[in-house]
Amino acid sequence: MSRGIDTRWSEDLSTAKLLVAGGQLAWADFCSKHTTLVYSAIRGTLARYGLFTVSNDDVDDVHAGILACLIDDDYRRLRQFKGECSLASWLHLISVRRTIDYIRSRPPDAIPLDQPSADGELIGAPEQPDEHSLSPQERLLEKESIEVVRQCVAALSPRERTVLAYYCDGRSAEDVGRIMHIKPNHVYQLQHRALQHVREAMKKKGCLA
Repeated sequence: MSRGIDTRWSEDLSTAKLLVAGGQLAWADFCSKHTTLVYSAIRGTLARYGLFTVSNDDVDDVHAGILACLIDDDYRRLRQFKGECSLASWLHLISVRRTIDYIRSRPPDAIPLDQPSADGELIGAPEQPDEHSLSPQERLLEKESIEVVRQCVAALSPRERTVLAYYCDGRSAEDVGRIMHIKPNHVYQLQHRALQHVREAMKKKGCLA
């Protein structure tokens, strides 16, 4: 269930409405204010996947695509912003998602999996960022992004939340079935339904296409 507009973000909601209304000055100000945030989200996501050598041109293309997706189809994505989090946090989530889409579109051999980095560590799988390497603003955005996902998960049924928790923990369907006293096929059904509900909730918040 949606929690409605958070009064902390009422100004951000007004900004989104002004953008949807076609305010050119508002759009220029929005792009100027958030371009660093978008580039940071792109670079950070690429780094988590071990993609440190993506060209600046490709990064610029991803950046342009993120801004374009906000105004496509008569500002459909911007219209989905409901003020349930800050506009910056919402844009951060979209930027991460679009960057992951870009990564998936690359040829498999362009994504370094299990390749040793300079210090001998394996890279390729996404890693959690070091909290101390993030700026205060980035840490705030991470927390707000997590809160958006938490709201989506909170709307699930208790059984769906339980299965999703085990899924995120890497448990097999057989293990979860034994713990919950249900058949593995039922576990898969609950898992699929939970993920689908979370995706739908994220779409309603404008965080997924």
